[in-house]
Amino acid sequence: MIDIEHEFMRSIRLAKATGIDFPLSHRVQWGVAAVSFYGADRELYEPDPNGRTMAFIAPVVEGDLIDLCAVDPQTNHCATRMGLGHGLGIDGIEKARTWCCDLHLLSSAMAWLRYPLASNVAAHARAEPVYLFKLSEIRRAFDQVPSFTCETIELMERVVALLPPSERARVQFDG
Repeated sequence: MIDIEHEFMRSIRLAKATGIDFPLSHRVQWGVAAVSFYGADRELYEPDPNGRTMAFIAPVVEGDLIDLCAVDPQTNHCATRMGLGHGLGIDGIEKARTWCCDLHLLSSAMAWLRYPLASNVAAHARAEPVYLFKLSEIRRAFDQVPSFTCETIELMERVVALLPPSERARVQFDG
């Protein structure tokens, strides 16, 4: 059995030991690990000391820590450790359903790791950032979310195309 908590802590220790200086958010803890991607669409990963990719490791939290996500900073490719997670920042969706915060959909896992960008900190103080591994799951994932914003116009257009016309008004652009 995979001990994701142990793996995550090891990646955090490695990030601290290597002194990586990368402009990432301080709102979430992250680590690094050498990894190998595998699966039909390279949707899974495993730590691999001989792996060709040095990836950022982020927690996938849906109530509890259920999975880990490896993000290749060169390509923005991301994969989960166990295939259980639906995205990063998923806990924010439930908050948005109760109108306690704004939901901000991001276009990549790296954008989620960097959020909020220094220039937009005040504008996004109440926003919960979310990145979905499969954008095609937007309708199910954001069910009963009254409204949300998208990071780019291109992302907003992709989201609108996935929703029925009756649900499109709740999608806004906030770049």
